[in-house]
Amino acid sequence: MKSKRLWLAAGAISSLMLTGCATQAITAEDAIPAPAERLYLYQSAPLSNHGKLTVTRDSGFAGSGCGVVISINGKPAAKLNQGETSSFTLPSGRVIIGASANRGICSTGLKEAKDTIIEDEEIRYRTGFDQSGSLGLFPTAY
Repeated sequence: MKSKRLWLAAGAISSLMLTGCATQAITAEDAIPAPAERLYLYQSAPLSNHGKLTVTRDSGFAGSGCGVVISINGKPAAKLNQGETSSFTLPSGRVIIGASANRGICSTGLKEAKDTIIEDEEIRYRTGFDQSGSLGLFPTAY
C-alpha cells in the first residue's frame, strides 16, 4: 500500500512539473510593457503609411531565465522577458519577424515569420517555450 502511494505521489509531482514547464499564452493587455531600455527600434511613427506590430512573450517557468530577442527585418528590435510585450510602428509592407534566445542554456536558434504590415492595422505575435525547451513564434489573436 505504501509503495502504491509513493508511485501516485511521484506521478502527481511529475505531472505538475511538466505542466509547470510549458509557457502560457497571455494577451498583450495582460502582459507587462517591456521597459524602454530594452526597446531598440521602431518606437516612433513614420510620417505616413504605417501599421503596428505587437509581440508578446508568454508567461510561465520555461525559459524564465532567458531573454528573447525580437528582430525585425534582421535587426534586433527588443528584448523580452517572460510576461512582457512590445509594440512597434512599422511602415506598410512586408516584414520578417524573428525571435531568438542565443545565450548559455537558452540557445534556441532563430525562429522567423513573414507577414505584411497594413496601414492603420495591428498584427500580433506571441513567443514562448514548449516543454522540450524549444522557442516558438506564432501569429495570435491575443
